[in-house]
Amino acid sequence: HLPSALGSLAAADHPFDVNLFCVNADMLPAVARAASPRFFRGRHSVGLWFWEVERFPERWRDSFEHLDEVWTASEFVSEALRPLSPVKVSTIRVPVTPLPPAELDRGALSMPEGFCFLFVFDFRSVFAARTPRSDR
Repeated sequence: HLPSALGSLAAADHPFDVNLFCVNADMLPAVARAASPRFFRGRHSVGLWFWEVERFPERWRDSFEHLDEVWTASEFVSEALRPLSPVKVSTIRVPVTPLPPAELDRGALSMPEGFCFLFVFDFRSVFAARTPRSDR
């Protein structure tokens, strides 16, 4: 999902001392190539990674080379990363807990009462990891 604008990243356009990359490990090398080494030089780089897998894929290990530390949204992911990460791993929880809207109920959405299950995923993401077909 990398926009073509990523290719225009330049150190001069980024005057801050910290890079916060809200990009998962699988895409960070592509972002780093688009940004160039200059984008990282003299800056503290943090990766904010969201995903829920028990084992970190070997093919993603190069992502650590671009970072000084990793933040995750859950202790589950942090625990999976800590044994193999060469950089500090911290759990930084999402700080906002939205309240459900009071004005909506199932009737307003034409949904029957009783058990309801919703499964949502980004089909352009890693399809096999989402198992929407329930065939595993």
